Amino acid sequence: MINDWKLDVGQLARAILAQKYFVMIGTLIITLFGVGLISLKEDEYTASAMLVVNDRGLNVPEAEAILEDAALDAESLLNHVELIRSADVIRRAVKDLGDNGIRLYSPEEDSGGLLSSVAAAIPSDLWQDSNDAEVSDSAGGLASRLSPEHLAYSRSIDVEVLGRSRLIQVTYSHGDAEFAAAGANALAEAYVNVKREEQLAIGNDAVQWMVEQAATLREKSSAADEAVEAFRRDSGLLQSGGSRLIEQKITETQTQLTQAELDSIALGSKVQSIETALRSNNPLAVTEIADSDPVVNLRAQITEFSAELADLEATYGQNHPLLVAKKEQISLTQRSLDNAIENIVAGFRNQSASAQQRVAALRQVLQQQEQELADANLRGVELRDLEKEARIGNEVLEGFLGRLQQVAAREDVRAQPNELRVVSRAEIPANPSGPPRTLLGLVCLVGGFLVSSSVAMLREASRRVIRDPEDLKTIAPNTGVWIIPRREGGARRDEIDNLHHLITAKPYAHFSASVRNAYRQTVATIPDDQHTVMLTSAQPGDGKTTMSLCFAEVVANTGRSVVLVDTDFRRPKIHVHTALGRIAGLSDWLEGTEPLRCKRPQGSEFYTITAGSGELTHPDRWNTQTIRELLDTLRGRFDTVILDTPPVAALADPFLVAAESSMVLFVTRWQHTKLSYVRDLIKPLAERTPRVEIILTDVDIKGAASQGYKAPMEYYQDTAAYYTE
Repeated sequence: MINDWKLDVGQLARAILAQKYFVMIGTLIITLFGVGLISLKEDEYTASAMLVVNDRGLNVPEAEAILEDAALDAESLLNHVELIRSADVIRRAVKDLGDNGIRLYSPEEDSGGLLSSVAAAIPSDLWQDSNDAEVSDSAGGLASRLSPEHLAYSRSIDVEVLGRSRLIQVTYSHGDAEFAAAGANALAEAYVNVKREEQLAIGNDAVQWMVEQAATLREKSSAADEAVEAFRRDSGLLQSGGSRLIEQKITETQTQLTQAELDSIALGSKVQSIETALRSNNPLAVTEIADSDPVVNLRAQITEFSAELADLEATYGQNHPLLVAKKEQISLTQRSLDNAIENIVAGFRNQSASAQQRVAALRQVLQQQEQELADANLRGVELRDLEKEARIGNEVLEGFLGRLQQVAAREDVRAQPNELRVVSRAEIPANPSGPPRTLLGLVCLVGGFLVSSSVAMLREASRRVIRDPEDLKTIAPNTGVWIIPRREGGARRDEIDNLHHLITAKPYAHFSASVRNAYRQTVATIPDDQHTVMLTSAQPGDGKTTMSLCFAEVVANTGRSVVLVDTDFRRPKIHVHTALGRIAGLSDWLEGTEPLRCKRPQGSEFYTITAGSGELTHPDRWNTQTIRELLDTLRGRFDTVILDTPPVAALADPFLVAAESSMVLFVTRWQHTKLSYVRDLIKPLAERTPRVEIILTDVDIKGAASQGYKAPMEYYQDTAAYYTE
């Protein structure tokens, strides 16, 4: 049925007009709901503080000069923006505010409100922020998730880079102007303090690593000195021959060993920095991790998905199914990013382990070569090499210890190497800002109308019933369609059940004129010897019995003798409308218990054969032979025979009667009969009878015209003065 629907502008307008009250109420409800949600959003004060990030160590004192320099790495700035919004900085800012006696969020204030009720219904797991990852603390446990207080604070902050400058603007919005300024300043200062602590921790780790390396170098130097002394004690074993080749091999091995040790030290340093970044939950601070292609691509995807999530939240609100799918997509991408970082870290660890294994292997090779040199009595060459190695080791140790003292003395530089500081504190704002309520109200109004209209269209498409006579003409192009209007003012049940009396009582009414016109265009055009007319419908309630009575009344008023036969044995109605009661009729004649009797209702000129006294006749007795016998009997006495049959969709009886009838009047009802029924049933009827005409009853002429349907609705509006009621 929905497949029958053809969407165009006219159909859309008619669907809206047909359900105008539904559209109006739906639009009103959606608009009021939207305006109510908008009214919950109070005016807020917005304050901004600015940070300067001098990653290159440039000494630029003024913010104006910083704005003019656009050479800063954009990726580094974005990294700062992400860190400012991280859970650690938010917790630090809220803690600093709490230490100063400022509570930006109080659950008791919203107790009992609509927003608090909705928030209470949301599972606690949904309070976790996307930036609030599970971070290992110093004890190896899991850090707590963001509380509602932290979450409310994080949702009111905004961090952005001012153009391509080194300035980062931190914005915070709150209903209180002083709290807005305090919240912005607290976040900026908290980030500066957190970064200083991280840099100091990194510097201390570097000093500790250098101390460990110095101890290792001291052990190597001592071992070299001891080897020289031991060799001197064995110098009496020196012999000549074959020393140059082994000396060359030893030199090459020592070079490889030195390079391997340097590689091991460098990789160890890199692993230490990675471990430090992991402990601080900031693996992206390591260049090798942040610049790797998988990490860059996954971070870009997360940024893109986050933007799409923000758009979806702005469009559908917080509880739409699309938001759940998008959050799941972001979560999957974040897990992929974590896996990629773990693979890179594992790769560095494996490289460091491999470098250490290579150092051990080269040392073993060197020992073997030294043993070969001893066996070849080349102790002199080995002694010189040992002395040289010991001398170099001592020089390296002395230089490394000097560098260690210099670094240890400059902890103040390590604490703030990037010149990160607050250059502009937030001031208390004077004027509040709020949502554009008028514009949003209009958006709600338009959105409500569009949603209600769409639902109205779906309702129309789901119940594809007859509303336009042109639909019937499209289904049956060779069949006439005759309009019978709804009886104006006929609200009482007795008037509706006895509409056929209007044909005589009010002959100039629109209803009477329409029935009479339909008769003249259909039944009156049949030759006199073929006035056998069958009336049927697609489904119950279409008005076929009423039309049978009306046509019988019209035929009787023309002076022709007419009989109306009720062949609907299962749900007979003729005896009810004519007040004859369940007297003997057609079923009794078929059973052979009573003769065929014709009764004339009181106040009417036509005769009637009712369906019977009440007992259903056997279905096999109503067949082609009995139908012909009945019609032959009636044609000999009456000029016109009208047969009221059951609905075509319910029984096969109408097809038997149609084969013996001169004309079939297929009765349909406006806004009741389904078009699919007419399309499926009209063709089989047309194949069994010489002529089929369609009667469209109960048409609300004024209502149809107001919904955009044209003729004959327009004709009635222009000629309404010619009819009387």
